[in-house]
Amino acid sequence: MHNMRDRSFPILLPLFLLILLCACKPYSTEKTRTSGVFFGTSTINIPTETPNPLSPALPTPSIERTADLMPSPSSKLSGNTGELYLIFRDAKEKKNLIKYIPADCLTLNIDCSEPQEISNGYPNNLGSFSWSPDGLKGAAVYRSPDDGWAELYVYEPANNSWRILVNRSLYINNLAWSSDSQWIAFEGSRQKEISQYDLYVIHPDGSDLTNLSNYSLANLHLGGWIGDAIYFTAGQEESETTYRIRIGDLKPQQLNPNIFGLHNLLPSPDGHHIAFLNSNSKSLSLMKPEGEFEHLLLTLEDEYKVNNLVWSPDSHWLAIILVSMSNERTDNRIGLIDIQGGTPRLAYQAPIVGDIFFTPDSKSLIIHVIPSSGLVRIDVKGGYPRSIAIPGNNPGMMGISWRIFHY
Repeated sequence: MHNMRDRSFPILLPLFLLILLCACKPYSTEKTRTSGVFFGTSTINIPTETPNPLSPALPTPSIERTADLMPSPSSKLSGNTGELYLIFRDAKEKKNLIKYIPADCLTLNIDCSEPQEISNGYPNNLGSFSWSPDGLKGAAVYRSPDDGWAELYVYEPANNSWRILVNRSLYINNLAWSSDSQWIAFEGSRQKEISQYDLYVIHPDGSDLTNLSNYSLANLHLGGWIGDAIYFTAGQEESETTYRIRIGDLKPQQLNPNIFGLHNLLPSPDGHHIAFLNSNSKSLSLMKPEGEFEHLLLTLEDEYKVNNLVWSPDSHWLAIILVSMSNERTDNRIGLIDIQGGTPRLAYQAPIVGDIFFTPDSKSLIIHVIPSSGLVRIDVKGGYPRSIAIPGNNPGMMGISWRIFHY
């Protein structure tokens, strides 16, 4: 026994010192280490405070069986669940169909009921809904296929009514509801030929349409709301900085000119963080609402870049869509990031991914896989992806949105 301890001591001592060194190492936002996760030939660099990542192996999805007896879409849902709204493209009739199902089949692991169609009252090519935080109204944009002029609609499921707020007077991009559901912010332009968008707000009843930026800022891109403040980026290409404005302010406030060349601002639901990408979409970072840099979450090397990002409702997770910039690869990949120091991991891969969103409990991620017009659910903490069967004779799925109930 004495000889065994003597032989093991030279091995255990360096290991003990290594553990002690790691425990005492200060946080740094500048140094990164290369992880073992590869998106094709692209390496994710993870900040020094995060542990080693998991294997990037992609499990094969399993198919959920659809039961013969399914719950009624009109049945009352429990908790903060809601309804899933789906847009299908009827190629034969050349129009979009809006249908909905109770979303408990995505959260409770039960079979989905057959979608029920919303009656007419909306244009043929209406886009996906952006739902108010209180779940009472959905805003959506129709763009004319002829000249691009937009119509902004608001739908109220309680009485199945539609209201048009903006009627072919603006070109519209990106919608964002205020946290109190009293305002809709959007990018709007009165000139199609000039890519100069301004920041507009309007009440959901169509009143008080206001241009907040007043033609003063170039290359404006809406981020979202924190409290009563709207965050956006603007500036010359690759030099964009962050701005904040409140309704009633005379002009926007520039937050931190030292953080520039950023885009895809996305405030967290709890209002504590703002995620953003750098100018080439190769790195993802966080800043505080006052504009102070927090830390780098990841950087991408080689052929992949971030195409889209989504917060979980509890502000704990970020999901990202990665697209290849190589002609040799055409797949999309989904990454999940725990912003509280967890491990970024590759969660799913498909030829083309559409919308992604989290379930209201933040435990699962729902992915719209376009080639198959299907939905896939992934547990954010790991496990196998599961395909979600939508019963009925449905044409190609074009978009999805989640209306959350609060009661």
